[in-house]
Amino acid sequence: DYKIKFGVSKKTIDKYTVYSSNTASEMAKCVSEFAKSSYGIGITGELANLKKEENKVYYSIYNSNNNDSFEGVIFVAPDDREKMKEIISKTVLEDLWNILIKN
Repeated sequence: DYKIKFGVSKKTIDKYTVYSSNTASEMAKCVSEFAKSSYGIGITGELANLKKEENKVYYSIYNSNNNDSFEGVIFVAPDDREKMKEIISKTVLEDLWNILIKN
């Protein structure tokens, strides 16, 4: 519900689920539009299942200057939830940094 309230279309969630690259992409665009910023980041994935071999997290970095997105997938080994969030955050911020350096 929160993703829909923030602007992700229900159609996208119904078609691709909340844990998808499509949802992450729409989230990133919504963040950029809401903040009136050049870049927006959307991250979605399942971290609650510690029984899986790895958890799959989708992310997208949207650039409103050229209406383009960089999308990625992170596979995180089950661990403490805060540690998994730290790994994901570092990965996404490194990608954002690399995008900013190129531009």
